[in-house]
Amino acid sequence: STAAAKVWSSQHTSNPKTPATMPSSNVPCGRLSRESFGLLCLLASAVLFSIMGCFVQRASKHLPSTELVCVRAVFQGSLTLVAMMIMPAKTDAQGTKGRALIRSPFGASPEMRRVVLGRGAVGGFGFVVYYYTMSALPLGDAVSLFSLKSVLTVIAGWLFLGEAMKPSHLVAAFASVAGAMLIARPTFLFGIDEEWHGAALQKARPLGYFTAMIGACSGTAVFLLIRRGGKLGAHTLQLMISWAMFGLLFSAIFGNVLCGPGRPLGDID
Repeated sequence: STAAAKVWSSQHTSNPKTPATMPSSNVPCGRLSRESFGLLCLLASAVLFSIMGCFVQRASKHLPSTELVCVRAVFQGSLTLVAMMIMPAKTDAQGTKGRALIRSPFGASPEMRRVVLGRGAVGGFGFVVYYYTMSALPLGDAVSLFSLKSVLTVIAGWLFLGEAMKPSHLVAAFASVAGAMLIARPTFLFGIDEEWHGAALQKARPLGYFTAMIGACSGTAVFLLIRRGGKLGAHTLQLMISWAMFGLLFSAIFGNVLCGPGRPLGDID
């Protein structure tokens, strides 16, 4: 649910330079504009993402982060594959129009396939470092550092996609980061509060701060690729199955090849 909401909203929330409405037959709720529905999806995604972060923290006490990524990839990939077997391509850009999406899982054109696969590769790697960060840092520190992607996305969208960037966009982005930090109360700003941070401090690992920054940058790149894929006409399910494939691949590589005693990255999982 988190992935579907985020992907749809990133694809369809309109650029201020383009019309924000579309025919009601193409909008899941005919009374809402495309932009309004996209913003609601983004809000739902943020709520579900926060809930997921709490579950990741609890599950990381019993499972390594790479296994958590693997579980999510298998679950999301299975549901997405079933949906792709049922749902037809709506445009020639998505595949053979009227035929099941599973026949062209990454799109029809070379450019779309590059974007969809790039979204999967960056997103898969980003989630490995995201899950590791959530297990390595107090939840407040992790959430605060990941929230930096709001500012990075506004700037990167302007630089690489030609999106409009107004002062109000920057103010809103910085305000969201400030709000996240006030709520999460990261230790690097508010100091250590044993009652607030609890046992999370005992297992905090410095590498988590580095992976948090990588995760924020990866999240920004994912938003840009999803946005580009939406402009090319990629289907939401194509962007989701790409992530599931690479998420499974990277979790296997990090969990079984790179991480662990005697391996290149050592026992960091």
